[in-house]
Amino acid sequence: MHPVGRGTVATAVTDARSHVQEEMDRSAFIGVYVSVLLRFILTGCLACGAAFGAAAEKARLISEDLPEEVSRAIANALPDEQAPTTALEARRQAERAAERVRETLNSEGYLDPEIEFAVETDPDFQPIVRVKPGARYSVGAVDIAYEGDPPADEHAEAARAAINISPGEPAIASRVLSQEKNILDTLRADGHAFAEAEGTEIIGDREAATIDITYRIAAGPRIRFGEVRVEGEGRTKPSFIRKLSPIDTEAVYDPETLGSFNSRLAGTRLFSLASARLDEAAGTPNPDGTETRDIIVTLDERPRHTVTLGATWSTADGAGVTGSWTRRNLSGRGDSLIVEASIAELERALEATWRRPAEFGYGRDLSFNAGVFDETTDAYDRRAFLLGTSLEFKRNPRFTWNVGANIEIGSEEDVTGERDVQVVRAIAAARIDQSNDPINATRGWRGQLKVAPTQSFGSEPTTYLRNLAQVSAYVPIGENERIVLAGRLRAGGVFGGEAADIPVRDRFYAGGGGSIRGFGYQEVGPRDPETNVPVGGRYLLETAIEARVKVRDKISVVGFLDGGNVGENELPSADDLRFGAGLGVRYDTVAGPIRFDLATPLDRRSGEDAVQIYISIGQAF
Repeated sequence: MHPVGRGTVATAVTDARSHVQEEMDRSAFIGVYVSVLLRFILTGCLACGAAFGAAAEKARLISEDLPEEVSRAIANALPDEQAPTTALEARRQAERAAERVRETLNSEGYLDPEIEFAVETDPDFQPIVRVKPGARYSVGAVDIAYEGDPPADEHAEAARAAINISPGEPAIASRVLSQEKNILDTLRADGHAFAEAEGTEIIGDREAATIDITYRIAAGPRIRFGEVRVEGEGRTKPSFIRKLSPIDTEAVYDPETLGSFNSRLAGTRLFSLASARLDEAAGTPNPDGTETRDIIVTLDERPRHTVTLGATWSTADGAGVTGSWTRRNLSGRGDSLIVEASIAELERALEATWRRPAEFGYGRDLSFNAGVFDETTDAYDRRAFLLGTSLEFKRNPRFTWNVGANIEIGSEEDVTGERDVQVVRAIAAARIDQSNDPINATRGWRGQLKVAPTQSFGSEPTTYLRNLAQVSAYVPIGENERIVLAGRLRAGGVFGGEAADIPVRDRFYAGGGGSIRGFGYQEVGPRDPETNVPVGGRYLLETAIEARVKVRDKISVVGFLDGGNVGENELPSADDLRFGAGLGVRYDTVAGPIRFDLATPLDRRSGEDAVQIYISIGQAF
């Protein structure tokens, strides 16, 4: 196509009717073309959206009788291109634009459009597309044809009911093709695990402007679950894998149950790759017409050892380093041995935990732990050995609870003197997490509760009940969650016994980077009148609110206000609340945000520092 002179338009016409096979009888044409065309639209129309360089301008569209939403769809589909500098370049742009218009019209139900493309030469080269959309086709009859044995009547009816297009509505390509998925999902949910689409037959009536649609489906046999078989060699024992399985042998196949099995395998964190699938080989036929197939589990085990290191520093607590070593799958039953060590100015600790998941069935994990501790704080000195066990019940990924017990043997010294301590605790705890991220939440909330009936022996035997509860909430503001308001409320109480008779570790203290920022470690709460040393209390009340503002992809600034107190009564009280406020910076990493906080007490008292600085990994709450 060549321009014929300034101010004239040269055109080339492409007849859209050739795409619906004009030579066929005008009352019907085979829908294979339409099916291929519709599939091409869905997979190709978006994929070619970025095919042409930097944006400059679009081809000009000339059309009549198009609904506004279709016109917008065409305008959005037209490619942005550099302004053409030659007639040949303009012609190629016009041809590309015409093809994009055809694809968009077909996807919106205009299956028989007339489209012309042209080049205008005055004052500049301008590609033009003229459109006569023709009739918008609507849906006619809709049916399912089964290849091979059809499903039982009730399952066939359910599959038919899953089709949510109706005769008379526009023949939108995406809706027509999406029905295949609806049909297959329904059949698979009814046990036809290998149901597949064999193609969609579409018969068009140009005179009536309708298309009749037949979905060709191979339902396959209805499947029952067989045995769980583990493929490949590794340390993991098949008996442990079977404990994780939610599948009942001979139960009818259910994709959600198989999906749950895969989620449980991933949740062990033992494998870099783990999959559970039905055996593809033909299974055992059953008298009721179903077929039993085994579940094949394929595993690729992760490295067995992991080492982590961390560090903290604050003006209140000083410097500290932590490290851990994990040995996974110690006995081949999914268990893990975790050894953790911490060395800091206030505390030295060495702890070991042996965790055996699914010990009494899935979601029932047994743990044993032991540790030695050496603490030197303003309030007390403590040396102790602890041995304990717990059984955790996981109702779902968001709710867990556990029961356990431990014994502690050691010695401690505070303002009242030095004494030996032997403690026996029973522990019950629950945790619910409705937040969107366990490390750096921006939405949702969390709550936890711990109750510990305790008997302390030694010089002053004491029976008491220690409770601690905490709730945190996260509310995003604005688009993209760039501002998050976060809040926390923590309250605890010790019921029974005198405060001086309660072992120092079970009393409450407040102040520091994980408590009330702006104050030193253990700085908030009752003190000995003679020595001014913290003595701890029987109740704790803490509250905090933060405004977290993301200023870069990985950097956030934070303003916060913390408050709370510790008292000698059994129940928390709002009397004599102490408040600290400050600013912080967060830098996001894979392991969690690195936190830098600077805070000051709002009601500073004699002997308290004006500023406290805290550096650690992880959000304050």
